[in-house]
Amino acid sequence: MEIKDLIIFLLIFIIIMWLQNNDDKKFNKPKRESLYDMVKLPLFVSLIILIVKDLNCKIYDNFEALFIFEDTPKINNIVNLGKVNSYNNGFNDIFIGPPDF
Repeated sequence: MEIKDLIIFLLIFIIIMWLQNNDDKKFNKPKRESLYDMVKLPLFVSLIILIVKDLNCKIYDNFEALFIFEDTPKINNIVNLGKVNSYNNGFNDIFIGPPDF
């Protein structure tokens, strides 16, 4: 665990604990007596956010590796429908206009 992760964990933990306390005061809920009741929700939310953050970084690294395209060499004198295709990377046929309906 890096220091950055520890700081994120503590900030989220404190914010959730503060929000939980304000919610209890606002709706006149009984005071949380045990330590378990006080830290259950903030601990759970903080850990879930750190897990998602860590997964996001790992998935992004793997996802980025899937879409590395090497440029194909230029091919001269090839005409496709009146257009010269010097590079074919698979993104030329993507339709980005509005749908017909």
